[in-house]
Amino acid sequence: MDKNNGRQTSMENTNTTGSYIKAARPDDAALAAELIFDTDPHVFGYWFNGTREKALKYFAFQWKSMEGSFSHIFARGAFNGGNLVGIEAGYDRQTQHREGRAFFRQAETLLENSEFDHFSRSLNYMAYLNPPIARDAYYIQTLSVSKERKNEGIGKLLIQSAFERAAKEGYRSCHLDVAGDNPAVDFYLHMGMEVLCEMRTPFLEHYNIPRHYRMVKYF
Repeated sequence: MDKNNGRQTSMENTNTTGSYIKAARPDDAALAAELIFDTDPHVFGYWFNGTREKALKYFAFQWKSMEGSFSHIFARGAFNGGNLVGIEAGYDRQTQHREGRAFFRQAETLLENSEFDHFSRSLNYMAYLNPPIARDAYYIQTLSVSKERKNEGIGKLLIQSAFERAAKEGYRSCHLDVAGDNPAVDFYLHMGMEVLCEMRTPFLEHYNIPRHYRMVKYF
């Protein structure tokens, strides 16, 4: 990502299974939407009032767009044989604030009035579950690997690429948020991250949304 404008630069890494990293493609919207949803299904299910299909439609729309928090322009894809097998997407604090407005506008356009009202209320709680991004940090919004390609080192390839890129562009740390019951917590610890803080929102626990960890790796 170019630290000055929050948009990705081209780069490519490869692992021993033949998977490689390059700029994400808008044409992979359907699969990307699935990968995004699977990173935190309880949270995203709550956003869209338990309707997975509505969530996938929204994320696919955002992915294809040239703006918004889940746009492909902020993502790198892991590919194997030309097929998308994983994604990593992120940005800094300034970009999050800018693209969050587009994220909200698109929801207002795509959702029915009652759906949008619920969506808006649910986002208010997210401010207490996900702390602000540090000013000197790169924030991983999404890191996900397709279920069929687990245990092939693709997640490691994606996160190492993110760490290398963030450090090269002058960020002092890399942050992400993850549900406390997500097995990915152990993976992130193995990759040198640590738990910076723990957040819980009692109201959201009624919707099976557990405590979340803000994890960090300092450079």
